[in-house]
Amino acid sequence: DGAAKARSAKAPAGAPPGTSPTTGAKPPRASKPPRAAPLSKDAYRRQLAAVESDLTRLGLRKGQLELSLSGDAVATNYVELRQLTSELADVDAALAQAEEAWLALEERAPR
Repeated sequence: DGAAKARSAKAPAGAPPGTSPTTGAKPPRASKPPRAAPLSKDAYRRQLAAVESDLTRLGLRKGQLELSLSGDAVATNYVELRQLTSELADVDAALAQAEEAWLALEERAPR
């Protein structure tokens, strides 16, 4: 069967890993999305300050929630435990989103 031969075909001897079994050529790479235009220095500073403020606030809140969860009183109060874990999940999601915003902003830093 031709399909079975194609699946079991190996790259030519001496070909680098990741090459095509039939031609030895590398498969086409996915192109990178175009880079966003850089921000002005002033706009970059303003946005960076806002994102860093969010990261700090969310990081502190996460620490507070984790500290609250480690208390003995929470271990026996299932309602409070559920509320704290739910809020912690929300803060974790917001923190991840703020980190993504920071990374996106770094890509648009002025040159």
